[in-house]
Amino acid sequence: MPGDASIRSYARLIRGDGVFILMNSPKRPDGPPAYDGKSYSAAVHLAEDVKPFVAIDNGLRGLGLSAPTIHHSDIERDF
Repeated sequence: MPGDASIRSYARLIRGDGVFILMNSPKRPDGPPAYDGKSYSAAVHLAEDVKPFVAIDNGLRGLGLSAPTIHHSDIERDF
């Protein structure tokens, strides 16, 4: 399944009970200091692992807003 310009990858999982998207978001290593001594990812606050994705999804759903259902997450393995 095509991804975006990040280091994340995606796979479509097809089971008897539906179609699911698996997102693999490996930890992003910091690059060289580029902006006031910060790496690019630190300077622009890029998500460096899956924790922000899970937190935003839970926050939106907690407010009663629509967000994709996370059926399972493995934060330690970045899935």
